[in-house]
Amino acid sequence: MKRGQRILAAVLLVLCVCMSTAMADTYYVKPDIESPLSLRDEYTNEVLTTVPAGTPLEPDGVKSTDLCAYVTYGGYSGLVLWNYLTRVAPSGDGGTQTRQPAPPPTAEPAPVITPVPAPPAPEVLTLRAVGAVLQRANGKNKAEGVEMSEMTVTAADNIVVTARVPRGKKIDYWVLNGVRYDFLHTVPSIRMTGFDRSWTVEVVFKKTDSATLRTAAEIQAARTGETLIAKVISGEMCHIKEGTKGGGGWITSFDFTNDYNNRATGAPEQGGQYTAKIRATIPRGKRVAGWKFDETELYPSVAVKEFVVRTLDTSMTYEPIFGKASETKPPVTDPPTPAARYVTVTCRGCDFSGGGYSHATSGSVPAGTKITVYTNWSGGVSHWVVNGTTLMSGDWYNQSNTITRTINSNTTIVCYMQIN
Repeated sequence: MKRGQRILAAVLLVLCVCMSTAMADTYYVKPDIESPLSLRDEYTNEVLTTVPAGTPLEPDGVKSTDLCAYVTYGGYSGLVLWNYLTRVAPSGDGGTQTRQPAPPPTAEPAPVITPVPAPPAPEVLTLRAVGAVLQRANGKNKAEGVEMSEMTVTAADNIVVTARVPRGKKIDYWVLNGVRYDFLHTVPSIRMTGFDRSWTVEVVFKKTDSATLRTAAEIQAARTGETLIAKVISGEMCHIKEGTKGGGGWITSFDFTNDYNNRATGAPEQGGQYTAKIRATIPRGKRVAGWKFDETELYPSVAVKEFVVRTLDTSMTYEPIFGKASETKPPVTDPPTPAARYVTVTCRGCDFSGGGYSHATSGSVPAGTKITVYTNWSGGVSHWVVNGTTLMSGDWYNQSNTITRTINSNTTIVCYMQIN
């Protein structure tokens, strides 16, 4: 390339760079045009929108041509004529002034961040034992390790509560959170897991008073009117007639918020507390492994198919936990007992008691029944005659006013008075 040609190429390169730099600047629609500037589509020449006088525009250095500037305005991109653009910014009085550097963009205000409240701390659940000790269960659900009287627990913990029976004492009943439970069997220990609340577990021994059992007066004083309902899932319950004997029909739910009548006795009961017998309805091939008191699981060390809850003062749902019945051979049962054979007893000059009778002169009793026969004579006894045979000596005679006899057949007994 000749020296003159090299110089020309360098000049053209400088012009291109300058043109490219100019393209990146801001231009303004001339303020003295008579009508808004048309922004046209680069392919169809269709008017997309109009641009008012004085509007700042930034031409695209790549897409612009010598005749037209490629700009974006109002959401449209297209071409406007360079003749209607100027690099001089319009003044505030309608004239023109030299364009000043644009001020730096104003920073957007920092977003307002609302702090997210921290989740509430989980409730601390505790397990406390009275008359018993607490130990963690091993992989075989057996108690092991340090014995404690109180500990914090979670739903995942597996704890064994073992009674500490004093010498000469026997377990009478258990008290769970102030409520008495008679398991109808001697229960030396209970494994607990799935805790949904704190528990105080007390073992009460015979002829010993409970330290945690709430009295009826305390229960009534603490009543709030909150709805109180006892429920049984996969089981049923009934009211108590006396002791641990139920009555009044089996039900699955009972509302004891207000005063009510005992279904077994018909007697009025104070609301706010409830006593009932609970029993499981056991499916075929299953056994009762434990019970759920709401969500807390209790596994007594002996099978508890039924129990009595006394003075329950809070809503509670009881549900048996079933396990697979052990596959053992059925027990050998005794042959059915034959129907009882009845025999008659007839007395003359005497009466008898036994076999459901009291001082009767005749009646029917099961064979093998032992009766006592009393004389009706006050002046003395000469002798007794049983089925025509006079009893003269031995156990059945001795001038006694009474005799005993085991009746195995129809029997007639006559008592003769002694005559001087």
